[in-house]
Amino acid sequence: KYEKATQGEKRKSISDYERGSETKGKRSNIDADAEEFFQALRDTQFTKGTAMQLVRITKKIFVPGHRAGWIRGSKHPVTLFYRKAFSEAVRRFRERHQLHREGKSSIDCCILSGQSGIAKSVAFLLMYIKVALKNDEKVAFYSVPEGILYCIYVENGTVKCSTSVVTPLTFHSEEWKSFDSTSTHLVVDPENGFGHLNVNVTKAFVVVASSPNKEWKQFEKLLKAG
Repeated sequence: KYEKATQGEKRKSISDYERGSETKGKRSNIDADAEEFFQALRDTQFTKGTAMQLVRITKKIFVPGHRAGWIRGSKHPVTLFYRKAFSEAVRRFRERHQLHREGKSSIDCCILSGQSGIAKSVAFLLMYIKVALKNDEKVAFYSVPEGILYCIYVENGTVKCSTSVVTPLTFHSEEWKSFDSTSTHLVVDPENGFGHLNVNVTKAFVVVASSPNKEWKQFEKLLKAG
């Protein structure tokens, strides 16, 4: 079961970035960059605006996620703009997550659906992750366009992250099972489908941003398949 909310220079992929790094063929460099970003995201305070909330990360930083418009070396700080409606959606989704965690609700998935260009991926999903990390909760961020799963957690105030390439076996693996739980958030950014996502073998609370048409219908089929 699920709950749905509706809101009226191309970045390099992880594989491109890895090929161009000094540690070619190793994931450690990507993990460290992801940790740096998620730590900054967790620790940076919101700046309230009239119609938006802002998060400004002042240092040059790599931003995970295929649709993020920034790469290391940018001359500008990272500024994420959050619509107030996104704040309300995060609050409601987290209420559902808490009920799921306590075993008080059969709803284990929430979907934010809206047209392209409203910043579902580079604002809403990152905002949801920020709030979860601020509460020291585990987050798995599945970037379908990159084919990468970021497993993120907080240890004594320090963000840790490990990345892996997603395959049909990922959500059946021992590594995933050790990270997966009803308290874990599984945040999904789709692209023309949901990759190897398997919601029927996960305990995590699933949060998805999707288009209101094709992707939304594909996700409905994914849920019904279980």
